[in-house]
Amino acid sequence: MVIYGKTVCIIGSVEQVHLAARAVDMLASGSKHGSVYKMLEQESIKLLKS
Repeated sequence: MVIYGKTVCIIGSVEQVHLAARAVDMLASGSKHGSVYKMLEQESIKLLKS
């Protein structure tokens, strides 16, 4: 993921892009960084298991 000004670029598999977009949306909506990071960790584990 790259952030430049007001632009966010995400490169990855479909699942990874979906997860990153969800994280960006959460941050833009005011979620705390820790909450977003925890969600990313939990979802990453799920992706690895599938």
